[in-house]
Amino acid sequence: VQVAATDFKIASSVTRFTADTTYHFVVTNHGQTAHEFMMMPKSEGAMPGMSMGDMDNMALAKVENIAPGQTVSMDYTFADRTKGSHPQFACYYPGHYEAGMKQNVMVNA
Repeated sequence: VQVAATDFKIASSVTRFTADTTYHFVVTNHGQTAHEFMMMPKSEGAMPGMSMGDMDNMALAKVENIAPGQTVSMDYTFADRTKGSHPQFACYYPGHYEAGMKQNVMVNA
């Protein structure tokens, strides 16, 4: 799954996933500033006042501090319990989510 992070957008080559299938994510930061890639269980909005630690605990998976021009990869399997859910890929660095760094995805039922 190719994921492009830019200033300020996340675009994934795949937006519909199947539970119990392992996906290999390749995340490239095409922007001019560092970003993170978080898989949240659902669209959480901006979450004002919530600490990064609490956000990290909510995340299904994450990669932090992706430098401009850097590519990182990770494998992830959506658990069976996520069938029918609508996770969101996001960057929660200050102001990034609000600027549009989010993409809704779906785990097929």
